[in-house]
Amino acid sequence: KNERRKLEAELAEQAVLLNNREIASLADVQASIPVGSAFILWVDLADKSGALQEHWGCVLRSTGDPRWVSLSNVDAGARRAIDDWNLARKLHVAAATGAPQAAVAALAKEVYAQRIAPLEKHLDEINRLFVVPVNAMAGVPVELLTYKHSVSYVPSGTFLARRKDRRAPEGLSLLALGDPVFPP
Repeated sequence: KNERRKLEAELAEQAVLLNNREIASLADVQASIPVGSAFILWVDLADKSGALQEHWGCVLRSTGDPRWVSLSNVDAGARRAIDDWNLARKLHVAAATGAPQAAVAALAKEVYAQRIAPLEKHLDEINRLFVVPVNAMAGVPVELLTYKHSVSYVPSGTFLARRKDRRAPEGLSLLALGDPVFPP
């Protein structure tokens, strides 16, 4: 039994070392962010019961420290958006199911107030966003939330950092795939 525990601890230690080696450093991620671009993500923290407690947004530019912004501290005008943390999911469903354009636009406005507006002060002179679509923001077309920025989706900062090591595709061809939903 002791030998098994010792081997499990050694294996866990090796896994930690491997993971740390594979995660890009802050400097590497920043070096991969082009001038005029920013990397953004959202973090929703829950308690042990799963109830959401804190909501944060992060903006990372090619230079400077990451800018973490509490999304819970907003003015009274945006209070409904902050209190309804299911808004992002509602927008995803509305956009995916072909809800009326006015309903999608209204939800997009509220999600903008909740997720983008608090970050705007850190997006001066930014025209492109690299967005990590996680948790409630997975599936949300961020393009509906802002017309000031072009949007590219990345799974992580490490992916963004590693992309600079890849050779750019050659040629002018494009393969585009979709799964459209056509009304009956």
